[in-house]
Amino acid sequence: GGRVGSGGGGSDLLIRVGCVTAGSGSNGLTNQCAAYTALVSGAATGTLLVEGGDLGIGGIEDAGFILDIKVLMDWLTDVPGTYTTNLKMTVAQGAI
Repeated sequence: GGRVGSGGGGSDLLIRVGCVTAGSGSNGLTNQCAAYTALVSGAATGTLLVEGGDLGIGGIEDAGFILDIKVLMDWLTDVPGTYTTNLKMTVAQGAI
């Protein structure tokens, strides 16, 4: 797969949502990314992780989730050094 930041598509950065606490409302969070999914570096659209809640009704009070992130490394081809990963999360109202 491509290496993150090398123009190879970022297929070595995987993310999934673990342990979702839905919240106290009737329309709480639901997991939209239970299996590890490759994140694409510089993608025009994001990866939907969780969704739920309604404007005026609520639904995500006391909600939460855990993100599991894997960075795949190949001992034979990856360059030794220090790597950094930045993750940008957007909370959006309504359909994305």
